[in-house]
Amino acid sequence: MTKTERAYIDLLRHALWGKTVDSCSVSPRELVCLANVQKTRPLILDILTRSGIAVDETLRGEIENFIVKSVSSHLLQDRLLSTLVLALRRSGINAVLLKGEGLANCYPSLYLRECGDIDLYVDESDYKKACEIVREEMDGDNILEELESDKHFLLRKGEMIVEIHHHTLSLQSEDDNAFFETMSKDGLSRNLVQLNFCGVPVYTPADSFNAFYIFLHAWEHFKGRGLGLRHLCDWAIFLHVRHEHLDLDVIKEALDKMDLWKAWQAFAGIAVDILGLPADEMPFYTPKAALRARRILNIMFREGDLGKFRHHMLHRRKDYFGRKIQSLWALSIKCFHILFIFPDVAVSIFRTGVSGGINKLHISTNTEANYG
Repeated sequence: MTKTERAYIDLLRHALWGKTVDSCSVSPRELVCLANVQKTRPLILDILTRSGIAVDETLRGEIENFIVKSVSSHLLQDRLLSTLVLALRRSGINAVLLKGEGLANCYPSLYLRECGDIDLYVDESDYKKACEIVREEMDGDNILEELESDKHFLLRKGEMIVEIHHHTLSLQSEDDNAFFETMSKDGLSRNLVQLNFCGVPVYTPADSFNAFYIFLHAWEHFKGRGLGLRHLCDWAIFLHVRHEHLDLDVIKEALDKMDLWKAWQAFAGIAVDILGLPADEMPFYTPKAALRARRILNIMFREGDLGKFRHHMLHRRKDYFGRKIQSLWALSIKCFHILFIFPDVAVSIFRTGVSGGINKLHISTNTEANYG
């Protein structure tokens, strides 16, 4: 790690557990920039403020503006969330809140987690009706964007984004997908955890399922567009708050069935050794995974959340084929680094990435030919 990365990790580790630092040897501006690409800006801004670290006038203004905007966004999101859950409930639809504000409630303060989307899971039989209700509640005529995929329906109005899910994740392996679908139905229907938003009880997933789901979501990000440390902060803080409620047999079965022991233990190494989660609060932690954890962390620093820090994302070519060559090069570099951690995963990612790129190129070429 660079000097800036080491200072950032030190601040992040202290911030996550509500501690302060005496001094900072790196420019606060550099730390805030790094926090931005890792989606942990609220944590870093909070500890800079609480520790009394000197910042320049411009950055101080940016911090104040961000905090005000963050507080406002959380309040608006919680209000919308409670409105949608009530509307769905009146129609006999039970929605379960995934990730997002449910995890924000585990932090020392709600505002230490950057505000994201509202993800609501409903049973597949209620999906179409739920989409209509949410669209109506969000004033459908003024919605800026609507997108539907194989797993969810997305609506965007202003800065608020709501996703209605009937599947939690779509996995590449058919066997993994089938097992996790069964696991999801159980974890999203029994032993749900109730939280309160604006006086409205909102359900979140069962703890054991949630612990595995947060991990799996992070793992899919790592294999795909890129993983930010915010995801692992979420996981660590959730386990810190809810570890006593876990059924370890549920998690163990999922790790066995989906062959994810090495991935879990490597991520666990980051949560414990890097972020400071007590080892006894992390199921199946082993110090033997330390090297894998460090190598994953290096990849995360190189890419940033959703790959925003990758070189080709910062210097994108304007021509279509030039961008394709950039993407292939970036994929090759990513897989080269993963090769030393998870060889079989690296090969799978490369094969899938190249296949997907060829398909997109074929579609684009046919489209140009048809309209040429």
